Amino acid sequence: MKMVVENPVEVAKRMLYLAYQSTSVFGEEMLHHRSEKDVWNNVTNSGDYKGVLRAKPNSLYADVVFGRLVKLPLSWGDNYVEASNAPVEIESNASHVTYTYPSWAKKAYIEIARLFEAALESLKSPPGLQEEV
Repeated sequence: MKMVVENPVEVAKRMLYLAYQSTSVFGEEMLHHRSEKDVWNNVTNSGDYKGVLRAKPNSLYADVVFGRLVKLPLSWGDNYVEASNAPVEIESNASHVTYTYPSWAKKAYIEIARLFEAALESLKSPPGLQEEV
């Protein structure tokens, strides 16, 4: 899904943060608060994949973020943000499993369109209510 926006990087950051927040929490991650800036830096700097994955210009793939399964591809240009429900296929010796962002998300943003809408709506909030990034 591709959406025309005036502030593509800000929208992409917010979508990633909302997606991160909507995934299930496992183990000790429940004890940690991660800011929007923390989440963005983790993905763009390959935080969970040191030396393995590198972010491409104007795109990212948030697979595992601070131990949470996110599975969200994002890309952006001068006036758009694009996200996908495209499956991420993982093969093992025993089975072939397909994972997508909605399979990990809580019900809040089970569709990419809802994630876009939530990001755009939250960016309209008064500055005092937004997290500093």
